[in-house]
This record gives sequence, structure tokens and C-alpha cells, in this order.
Amino acid sequence: MSLASTTQARRPGLLRHRSGVQRVTNIELFFDLVYVYAVTQLSHYLLGHSSVAGALQAGLLLVMVWLLWAYTTWVTNWLDPEQMAVRLLLGWYCKNKLGIARERLRDQILRAGHAMAGSSQ
Repeated sequence: MSLASTTQARRPGLLRHRSGVQRVTNIELFFDLVYVYAVTQLSHYLLGHSSVAGALQAGLLLVMVWLLWAYTTWVTNWLDPEQMAVRLLLGWYCKNKLGIARERLRDQILRAGHAMAGSSQ
């Protein structure tokens, strides 16, 4: 038995098995739900910014969200989400993306509050 085959035998298989029909996992459905929520937020953004610039910004953000969804889907099509390492990777990814969005939302709320406080004085 060669060293390469022993190393490969001990390594956990992170790739999905390509035989038969694959079932959608709960974490894949969760990510789909996250992206659906992101698209609804973009529609609310577009309602609040109904101008050509707002439409261009919303369109650019939609392309970015679509790319993130496509890359996440590609990763979960190749890697097995039932493996703990893959779940940890997807959890880390989700936490970071949602954390960035949460911070941006907090900043927007703070700026809006400062703007309202400045206009009422």
C-alpha cells in the first residue's frame, strides 16, 4: 500500500457521492431562504430609492447577491453538506456575510437617526 493511498483512505470524503439522486439538505434550504430574504430587502431598497441611480444600485446589488447564491450553490453541489467540516465552512460563511449586512444596516439606522435629529433642531 503506497503512502498516497493510505493518506487518501484516512482523509474524510468532503465531496458528494455522484451516484443516484441527491437529496437537498436543510442547510442548503436555509441558504436559499437567506438569499430570498436578501432579494426582498433589495426590493424594499428599490422602493425607497425610486430613481435611476437607485435602480442601478439595486441592480448591481442584485447581481452581487445572485453571484453569492450561485457560488454557494456550486460549493454545496460539489461538497457534501452532511460532513461537519463543510457545515462549519458554510456556517462561518453565513455568519460573516450576515454580520457584514447587520453592521451596514446598523450604520444606516444610526446615520438616519443623526439626520433626523439634525433636521428637528
